[in-house]
Amino acid sequence: MGRAWEVARNLRRRLAVIDRAATWSETWAGMSRNPVIIYSMGKTGTTSLTNAIEQASRQPVLKAHALRPSAIRVRRRDERVMADRPRFWWQAEAMSAYLATHRHRLRMITVVRDPIARAVSAHFYTAKRAGLPALHENSSSMVEQLALWHAAHDWFVEEFRPTTGLDVYASGFPDSDGVMRLSNDRFDVLVLRTEDLGSVGPDVLSRWLGLDRPLALPRSNRGDTESRSEYRSFLDQWTPRPSVLERVYSAPLAKHFYSDAERAGLRDHWLQRS
Repeated sequence: MGRAWEVARNLRRRLAVIDRAATWSETWAGMSRNPVIIYSMGKTGTTSLTNAIEQASRQPVLKAHALRPSAIRVRRRDERVMADRPRFWWQAEAMSAYLATHRHRLRMITVVRDPIARAVSAHFYTAKRAGLPALHENSSSMVEQLALWHAAHDWFVEEFRPTTGLDVYASGFPDSDGVMRLSNDRFDVLVLRTEDLGSVGPDVLSRWLGLDRPLALPRSNRGDTESRSEYRSFLDQWTPRPSVLERVYSAPLAKHFYSDAERAGLRDHWLQRS
């Protein structure tokens, strides 16, 4: 048994085709065991959430930022610039194929984050993955363009709704408890905000997962810890243009998940940084 495992591991290391097949096999096995699926936009705190649920519940946890085949193909193509073995996207492919052929109900968690903070974090993460400097003369412009692109391409409309058949905009976001629950015959979904994870997340997620104590949510994989000095330096000196903030915080996603007062507070936060 030990020898066979070692041979399989070496084959996986040597051959990408074996590695991809093994990733598919592991993913399908996980999908069949009532997993928790973290299906969310990137840079919203999902790595911390995935690790916390895995450690506390011992339940299989699978994460994806896209499950539509066309979106996965685009992301895989982009990922090849940074990694020759895009296992995260192989897993997404396998999850998408599983959903197309199996109909049992699945649990999902989706997380939303302040769009400007998410754009900053995404810029630094992408630069780090590509081995490029995150701080340069065009950094401010690139972050603004990224925020505007996200505002114009609503993940909940273009990705989440076609995959799940659920519309987050069909009812208002419950500001009082910071959690939205959506369901149909295929999915039971919790939608939370990154900003609320520390306050409401431990109890809400614990009840939803059937745990006997609040879920511990450590902070990890955040931009200011991935590349602390550059990230902090950028935040200390960067002030986005008011016109960009207006467009981003007027987009449906921001207006749906953040109240008028909260969006005004976020605008003030970013305008007063320098």
